[in-house]
Amino acid sequence: MDTAAALDVIAEAKAGFLEGFLSQKELDGLLEAWHRITSLPSLTYADGRFIFDPRLYSELAFARLATHPLIMEAVRRVIGDCRLVRLQLVATSPNASMPSTRESLKGFHVEHHLHSEVHPLLSRDTNSWVWVNFEMLTMENGPLAVSVGSHHVDLLKRRLDLAQVVAATQFHVGSAGATAVFSGKTLHCGTNNCSKVVRKGLYVGFVPAQPQDVTKRGEHDLCHLAINDYEAFAALISRPDYLVPHSSAK
Repeated sequence: MDTAAALDVIAEAKAGFLEGFLSQKELDGLLEAWHRITSLPSLTYADGRFIFDPRLYSELAFARLATHPLIMEAVRRVIGDCRLVRLQLVATSPNASMPSTRESLKGFHVEHHLHSEVHPLLSRDTNSWVWVNFEMLTMENGPLAVSVGSHHVDLLKRRLDLAQVVAATQFHVGSAGATAVFSGKTLHCGTNNCSKVVRKGLYVGFVPAQPQDVTKRGEHDLCHLAINDYEAFAALISRPDYLVPHSSAK
């Protein structure tokens, strides 16, 4: 699928995939930055899969990825004008002996609640997420599973039609640089990493530039960085209006 068609799918389904837009030099730089961060002492982890450490905001490669024109356009297709709210480094260690199958998928969830107290179906807006793999991923590496178009699923019902969700699920596999883009209302889940290597990537969060119901901010959002770190990251981005305001702003 070419880029224009992929963007059309993302606009319609509020989820989809991009590939082939990062050069080998860019991918090498991202991997080098990943290794620099993961080699630092006393990293801030969450659930053994993500690194939230503030020091990752010092890496130019991550700043450039978060502002890549294609990523910016894809996110705009999902939530309109946006602001960058969070970076998370993907670092999922091997955690299983067998790969996940479509039939074994479980733990589908949404990310909407990270930035809103309003139920996803009732909320007037939502956040958006971009997941970029830094190395080739197969089913053995534990790729993200995304139920494309599931932002329409009625989560208010007590019984979720899992078969419907699974039927629409696509796996985030492919060559290095393969990227998943999806709405905060899109159902997705993790899968088993039964390879012998740590899964490497970057998870980037965005919120609407003029939020209505997406006004909640979490402890790992960049607005809560030390002000010096926030300002240094804004300088790397070279677009201060691209970031959510710092928590100290009036």
